[in-house]
Amino acid sequence: ARHFTQDQLDTYRECFYLHCKQGRVGTAEQLLLVMRSLGFAPHIDEARKYLAEGKASTGELDFPQFLEILHRHRRAENAERDMMEALKLYDPQGRGTVPVSELRRVLCNQGERLSAREFEGLLREAGVAQSGSVNYRQVVKTLLTPLPDY
Repeated sequence: ARHFTQDQLDTYRECFYLHCKQGRVGTAEQLLLVMRSLGFAPHIDEARKYLAEGKASTGELDFPQFLEILHRHRRAENAERDMMEALKLYDPQGRGTVPVSELRRVLCNQGERLSAREFEGLLREAGVAQSGSVNYRQVVKTLLTPLPDY
């Protein structure tokens, strides 16, 4: 708890207990759900590792253990920087833009793939055209904006 502000703690606690009705995380998928709901981007393998390392004698994680995992992951993760660096590889002129076709190829065929429908929704949300070039800073900003919870 010492690594977070009171507002962060309140947000993390609310999200944790929303998704973990029993006050414990028991599966990697559940851990992923809670962490991603809070704007973090762990991979399933990271969630499995965190769960295995942090499990108490009950085989589940409680809220204080969850906070320790968030702290460790937050120090290691900088999603915005990582995405920007990856997309710069497709921008050899350094203009801050990439062709939409290239962005579609990357986001729909590599890593945690987007579906065609998700990609089109991303472009709509970012306010960019389906063709031509796109400012990838705007795309990254859109990708990292939490979804509304209504």
